[in-house]
Amino acid sequence: MDGLLLLHRKAPIGDQYFWRESVIQNSLAGFLRLLLDEHWPELSGSVEARAAFMAFALKLAALQHSLGSEVLALAGNRFGSI
Repeated sequence: MDGLLLLHRKAPIGDQYFWRESVIQNSLAGFLRLLLDEHWPELSGSVEARAAFMAFALKLAALQHSLGSEVLALAGNRFGSI
């Protein structure tokens, strides 16, 4: 969770230059999927971590990243049940 929170504080979500790189998009989507699959208790237990997670997932989905869209849908279902 520390890495997610650090990225959320430092990575410019609104900066198009940062998001143009497909390597960055792919890495972040994989990271979000890992958090969702392997660290669900920590993710669901922290309001700040959920907000950071959703901010990145929404950005990836807006960029039409396939894994980002999948992660967003999965997270929406899981967070909806909290």
